[in-house]
Amino acid sequence: MVIFAIGITLNIDKKKMIFRGLMILVTMLNVFRVNAQTASSPIVYSGKLNVTIDGKKFTSGTSGAAITLTNCSNVVISNCEFFLTGSIIGVKLSNCSNVEITACYFENFQSGVYALNCTGGLNIHCNSFKNVAGAKPRGQVVQFNTCSGAGNRVNYNTLDHTFGSGTPEDLINMYASYGTTSDPIQIIGNQLRGGGPSTSGGGIMLGDNGSHDIRCEDNILVDVGQYGISAPSGSNITIINNKVYGAKQTWTNVGIYVGLQSEITAGFACTGSSIQVKNNQVNFTNKNGVSNGWYNCSCCAVSNQSGNNFKSSITSSILPTNIILNTSYCGSIATSLVESKSIDGFTVYPNPVSHQLIVSNAGKIESVLLFNSIGQTMAFSEFSVENTQMQIDMSQYPSGIYFIQINNQMKKFVKQ
Repeated sequence: MVIFAIGITLNIDKKKMIFRGLMILVTMLNVFRVNAQTASSPIVYSGKLNVTIDGKKFTSGTSGAAITLTNCSNVVISNCEFFLTGSIIGVKLSNCSNVEITACYFENFQSGVYALNCTGGLNIHCNSFKNVAGAKPRGQVVQFNTCSGAGNRVNYNTLDHTFGSGTPEDLINMYASYGTTSDPIQIIGNQLRGGGPSTSGGGIMLGDNGSHDIRCEDNILVDVGQYGISAPSGSNITIINNKVYGAKQTWTNVGIYVGLQSEITAGFACTGSSIQVKNNQVNFTNKNGVSNGWYNCSCCAVSNQSGNNFKSSITSSILPTNIILNTSYCGSIATSLVESKSIDGFTVYPNPVSHQLIVSNAGKIESVLLFNSIGQTMAFSEFSVENTQMQIDMSQYPSGIYFIQINNQMKKFVKQ
């Protein structure tokens, strides 16, 4: 496969130079994905840094999970398969940061990804899930439990759950978790089908136990359970451009709701004035056969609501018979950036980086490209070169995993 990327060409001498300008060199990088997964016993890591788990196949777990990471950072889990027995979590994270899970397949899992007390940089994107075994309190595709910080993402994943194969709860759940004001938790572009018969579970739960600073956008949900999208409490929550369809079932209630009196009574604040509900399309029928696309509790009145259609004519066909990953974000670019074993003649540090990324021996650089974790080329307009060192200002970018390509060689690093 071939990736086209936009970059910058450098002519470097030993004087300090400031380069401004973008998009003036197009290069091609050939990278190859290994499709054959290797059978693996359960993996348990504690205190590990800079780890890649790639191309593994799991069928069992240790201490309830196929992969268990505790106090780990800068980890990539990619191209793995999880064919589980119903009582096993796919990936369990505790007190971790900067963990990317991408291009993996999960089937018949107790929960797919469960993250507890993690502190930023969780990027669960472009994975396929099938049949949630559950049951409560597990039963999620992805759950963040008391996680916080910038760089947290649950984007462009798919779920196809066959009714009767298990008892899912909230398919994506943010429990007592939050991003930052400038970088909220992202839940974007997920395609989810199947839920029930739980009378408490549903699609995407935001604001659970006061969660806040979350953006839920461009998700498509079909028959996901008792509700579609909810924010029973919380603040700085955006629900925008989502599509929710739910046919009448004995457990169905409401398409989208904000505010739940029991949460408020339990002491979790709900700031309706900072919750936005915009441009959503909902066709949801409750168990009594009544259209019930929207509910807003007076305990958390939303002041910013516009452009919604809560009696839309959308049908279950908003998802195809066979759900596939969004190729705009999850094709070859999203999953195929491969780190070179070494970059000849160059050193890239510090890793992780907070502000200035330094590339030493810069006199031999011919081209520089910067990618985010889903393969998008990042624009950077200013950097400096002095003698044999180049500095790139990373402070403008959110926390997460990045790749720098120098003279067609790739190096992975983490922005804190």
